[in-house]
Amino acid sequence: MTAMIQSPSEWLTVPADRRMIYFLCLIGFFAIFSTTLSKNPVPPLLSHALGADGAMIGLISAVSLLAVILFSFPAGVLADHLREKTPACCSGVIFLSAPLYS
Repeated sequence: MTAMIQSPSEWLTVPADRRMIYFLCLIGFFAIFSTTLSKNPVPPLLSHALGADGAMIGLISAVSLLAVILFSFPAGVLADHLREKTPACCSGVIFLSAPLYS
């Protein structure tokens, strides 16, 4: 015997912990999207300032992405061994302070 949903309003109810996950995913999406948009004008200006061509800027972007990929796994292992909030707080401080030093 299957349980019947009694009203359409029950379809829209989401548990509080799932709402928090959705909220954090949405914030993460907009954070990554905004940093991506802010980096788009930089490579042409950087290539002009350095006298580099498009291939050099592509190489710089590839090395940057490779560093992120290689660093993600050890950072995840470290986050698993530490408490939950410590790596998140440290990465938040680094992420928020990076524009100040660039």
